[in-house]
Amino acid sequence: TLDRNVQYQAESMLLEAVAAAGAASGVALVAMPATGEIVAMANVARGDNGIVDCTRHNLAATWSYEPGSVFKPVTAAAALSSGAVAEHLAIEVPSYLTIWEHRFEDTPTHPDVEWTPTQIVARSSNIGTINMALRAGEERMYRTMRSFGFGTRTALDFKGESKGILPPLGEWSGLSLPNMAIGQGLAVTPLQILQAYNTIANGGVLVPLKLIGGDNTGTGAGPVEEPAPVRVLSGEVAATLMRMLTAVVEAGTGRQAHVEGFSMAGKTGTAWQPCDIGYECVNDQNELVGRHHTATFAGIVSNDDGPALVVLVVIDQPKGERISGGKLAAPTVSRIAEYALRQLRFPAELSTVGGERRRADPAVVPPPPTLLADQSPDAGGSQT
Repeated sequence: TLDRNVQYQAESMLLEAVAAAGAASGVALVAMPATGEIVAMANVARGDNGIVDCTRHNLAATWSYEPGSVFKPVTAAAALSSGAVAEHLAIEVPSYLTIWEHRFEDTPTHPDVEWTPTQIVARSSNIGTINMALRAGEERMYRTMRSFGFGTRTALDFKGESKGILPPLGEWSGLSLPNMAIGQGLAVTPLQILQAYNTIANGGVLVPLKLIGGDNTGTGAGPVEEPAPVRVLSGEVAATLMRMLTAVVEAGTGRQAHVEGFSMAGKTGTAWQPCDIGYECVNDQNELVGRHHTATFAGIVSNDDGPALVVLVVIDQPKGERISGGKLAAPTVSRIAEYALRQLRFPAELSTVGGERRRADPAVVPPPPTLLADQSPDAGGSQT
């Protein structure tokens, strides 16, 4: 199902982003949510010589990491499905939250407020997301995560594919629910995140991922037997999540993921990864030297016919100031999505300018975007 042109450009654009950020590695995935077909799967890494290049290691399947805020829509899905929260019903978001002597905060900090679930997701509020999870409860949260496919391999079942880490409910501590709610304290693969966003795009139906379509042409093996789609969320909850994720791009942390002529919905993530002392890294002299960050953006791009593509970019261990999902991964998703939409001939949305319908131009390689000053809070941990 790979498109060689989209694959090449995804690799090229990911290489540029990882090299420019001084990062260790990166993954880019492009899929058609309605069919589960993967159109591009790019994996790049920095070698011992310091040069970033494509790697034979399939990081999309074998690498698991703590996802951070890109996981928050899963928490919102659990809370909405439970009936504990509603789209337009504001809930309490205090200035901080203390659970089992651990203090959770938002960045930037704020006074006690009341926000709707959409505002919580758009602002990537840790406290608001945790409160949604507390309302949903541990059992609902665990069932929702499992139903999305977290803790299990995808239908691709690659050799060495990781299941990620989702502790059984009986092994949870008092901090498991609040940590997992904001994408910390569990591990996922890029393919699992792609699958989750495909499910939201599909109106709540999980269509198994695939790399081989229809027939094993020329192998004599005949048609490929595909797992059946499974409904994970109600159509109403999935539609609500799409509106939330659209707000992230239009007015929240994901503004730089915009694609001209199409609607983009998505979520940023800037996660801390476990290091030498908890989430703190140290040097040979046992001095604190900062944290290991991972920047993510998962985007659902749509036209008048509905969701067309899901594009995911994950960049590990970026250096410098632009390390957040909103500043680093989102612009890369925008570039890859723009090319893929043109290459695959998806028409742009209807425009009334001049009374004519405007469609995407033929496939061209878009130039690197002019990076705008970030308009969203740049927070550590799982804030953005």
